[in-house]
Amino acid sequence: KKVGNTNDPGWGILVALDKIRSVTLFDMSVNALSKVKVDNIKIEISTAERAILEYLHDVPKYEGIDEANYIMEGLTSLRPTVLQELMESCKSIKTKRLFLYIAEHYNHTWFKKLNLSSIDLGSGKREIIKGGKLDNKYNIVITDLSREDR
Repeated sequence: KKVGNTNDPGWGILVALDKIRSVTLFDMSVNALSKVKVDNIKIEISTAERAILEYLHDVPKYEGIDEANYIMEGLTSLRPTVLQELMESCKSIKTKRLFLYIAEHYNHTWFKKLNLSSIDLGSGKREIIKGGKLDNKYNIVITDLSREDR
């Protein structure tokens, strides 16, 4: 579709202004943003690595676990060095644990390159899905991603 004087490449996202929330998920030393030009205006957008962590931060309040699971399944080409930096600076224990839980489930190549001992996963249990099952490794209450009825 046509957007101003440029063609929308298909990955453009329309944002409802009432849906914008400001969350400080990462410390200020980490950027992980890309610059794109739309109608001669330069804007910064999150890289894929940053975007998935921002998305998972909204599970389950604003986003569903099934959608997050499907998105994570397809993220086969994330950059482990960028992920490592983001995970080390991410302020949300829940987000980091959920990300690692799903990434490990899909056994992504980039997951194997992360240094998990450098990522602060906090202490105590985090309930992501009410009535879910406790995953002892990441200490989160979540649904079983391997269920056939999903």
